[in-house]
Amino acid sequence: MTDEQPHTSPPQFPPPPDSGPFAFPPPPEPGRPNPNSSVRGFYPLDFDGIVRNSWSIFRFAWPTFLGAAIVPTLIVYAIAVPVQVAIWPELSQWAAAYQAAIERGGVPTLPPIAPTSIALLVLVGILSAFGAVVASAAVVSIGDSVFRGRPVTVRSALETGLRRLPGLIGAGLLFVLAVFGVALLGFTFGALFVVGGGVAAFLGLVVIVAAMAAVFFIAIRWSLLIQTIVLEKAGPVEGLSRSWRLVAGSGWRVLGYFLFVALVGGVIGAVIGVLPEAILRVSPASATGAALGTIFQGLLTVIVAPVVLVTLFLYYDLRFKHGEPAPQPGEDRQEA
Repeated sequence: MTDEQPHTSPPQFPPPPDSGPFAFPPPPEPGRPNPNSSVRGFYPLDFDGIVRNSWSIFRFAWPTFLGAAIVPTLIVYAIAVPVQVAIWPELSQWAAAYQAAIERGGVPTLPPIAPTSIALLVLVGILSAFGAVVASAAVVSIGDSVFRGRPVTVRSALETGLRRLPGLIGAGLLFVLAVFGVALLGFTFGALFVVGGGVAAFLGLVVIVAAMAAVFFIAIRWSLLIQTIVLEKAGPVEGLSRSWRLVAGSGWRVLGYFLFVALVGGVIGAVIGVLPEAILRVSPASATGAALGTIFQGLLTVIVAPVVLVTLFLYYDLRFKHGEPAPQPGEDRQEA
């Protein structure tokens, strides 16, 4: 006989149904500090960790995510589709005249478009942009709440998105002005040098390339704008400043993640874009095809919106990298 006891592993119990995507530990006892607020090795996150956790969050609360993306999309496209169908004959006539002029090699003589139609197109474009911003803000709010273990609903997330909309609009306008100003100055001075010819032309090209690089640099530094404004309740200027500081030193990494998000969105968009003609046999040049194309673009917005979760976990990890408090799974979970 031997004194050695057989090795047995401790029994494994599945997490409770409401434990969340990360098997959140039990909530703290009343009157005691929350042990979940301490760093337990969740960070740093690599690409695999960010994508895996993003998928885990989405899979756990996908009805809430899709609901928050669908509601503003439906509101916007309930207006956009009738408008597009109403003015499509004008747009179709304009496009046909332009194509015919190009084929003849002459100067296009284009039929006029009614100012009312142009105003409606601009209005639809603005509403579409606002709807996408609200949906993205709601998705960020839901992802953050689920990760921390807070209760969240479609309504509360959309209310958060609407409350943050003025700040996001203000920051977006500042973003556009800054990028446009840098690009305008760079291309203006570059063109002046290029006209001079010789060495001046080479310097002009350098200035133009430098302006493009500056625009690119600014866009990357301000790419976490939604996260800083929605989650930190920052104003437009503060949100831009926070994003700038968080991305500092991680520009290439941030670029890689946003290229990944753009690639996923681009592939899904390419597939959805051909569906009306490939499946429904409807020509994109018809009013029906245009309306269906608009609807399918709305579907694309709904499907791609949760991809924002990748940038949410990137935001968390950059906070950790800069020595700031980073949220932990289930840290705000309360006793049911």
